[in-house]
Amino acid sequence: MLWRYKALLFDLDGTLVDSHGLWEEAALQVLREEGLLNGIRREDVAELLRKGHDYLEEILPELNEKELRRMYRKTREYVKERADEVRAILSREEVLAMLNGRPAGLVTSTSRDVVRAFLEPLEMLDLFDVVVARDDVQNTKPHPEPIIRAVEEMGEFECVYVGNTLSDEEAALQAGVDFVHVEAVVRYVRGGHI
Repeated sequence: MLWRYKALLFDLDGTLVDSHGLWEEAALQVLREEGLLNGIRREDVAELLRKGHDYLEEILPELNEKELRRMYRKTREYVKERADEVRAILSREEVLAMLNGRPAGLVTSTSRDVVRAFLEPLEMLDLFDVVVARDDVQNTKPHPEPIIRAVEEMGEFECVYVGNTLSDEEAALQAGVDFVHVEAVVRYVRGGHI
């Protein structure tokens, strides 16, 4: 499955780390604090996050750019405070086995400070030759820009992107990179096929 690629690219949330629940809690907490919960359910936020969407623009389109930035900043701070609760989906050892000496990139719509907060305690940040985060690009997934940037920085075009959302898949395909869902990778790795 992965052996034919010269490099591997990974998404972060829902792929390397099980962080969606924390992002959901953070989003709801911020909405509650802002008095904007108004019938918004956890399921609504969860669905948008699973799709890889920026949830605030979708559920509160009336917010201006300044309000959005402030609320996203609060959400990130909440997540960083509780980052130690996040668990790896793929362990360091599993990622190393998959890489087998090949270069790796991390491509995420999460900001660098949260990437660091999630991956440093798991001792996984050093596995990646290239990290492209929200802060590094004008357009986040499903736009192909983050994946194209990672591929160009690695200098390796025969790669695959491992992700978990439709947004991940769309970005990969638009960037001309193959996509594989993390669930298939987990079955493959834990089935001893490396």
